[in-house]
This record gives sequence, structure tokens and C-alpha cells, in this order.
Amino acid sequence: AEKYREDRLRSLGWLVVRVTWADLANPARMFAALRRALALSAKLVAAEGPGGSTATWSSGSASSDAPVATRSTASSAAPVAGASDEPSSRAGAAPQRPGASAS
Repeated sequence: AEKYREDRLRSLGWLVVRVTWADLANPARMFAALRRALALSAKLVAAEGPGGSTATWSSGSASSDAPVATRSTASSAAPVAGASDEPSSRAGAAPQRPGASAS
């Protein structure tokens, strides 16, 4: 299920960075990987030009391999990193789509 979700995010233009528990034990390495992903996203946005392009990231969920994703262009219908079409069964609040109101 996790691989399927990551493949769907990648097919939509997201860059997925996997964060493991070992990465959390080495915050400097984890933040370096996040900075590289965000820098790549910024370069993609700059190459595509203006027009509502945004770079976003999400810390994912509490799972041991929570994905972190960036996307070079986002629209109001774009999925949120870690979100699926089904309600989340994990602890915590389910990710919301941009513009969606919380129930």
C-alpha cells in the first residue's frame, strides 16, 4: 500500500523522500536530505515559471518509513503528501486536500 501511494505521488509530479527511524536519530542528515529535496523543488518551480507554482512538504505519518514529498506545481485539486482516497486508519488527523474544510 505504501509503495502504491508513493508511486501515485511520483506519477503526479511529487518527489518522495523516505524518512526512517534511523534518520530521526541523525537529524543533521535528515534535514540535509529535506533541504536537497526542497532545493530541487525550487529549481523545478523556477524552470517552469510562475503561475501559482508552490513547493510543499509533509512529514507524513508516524509510520517508520513515512514519505516526505515535494511537488513543483500544485493546484487546488492536488493531493496532499501522504493522503489517500480512503480515510486514514492511522493515529492522528487525516491529511486534508488544499481548500477542503475540516469536518
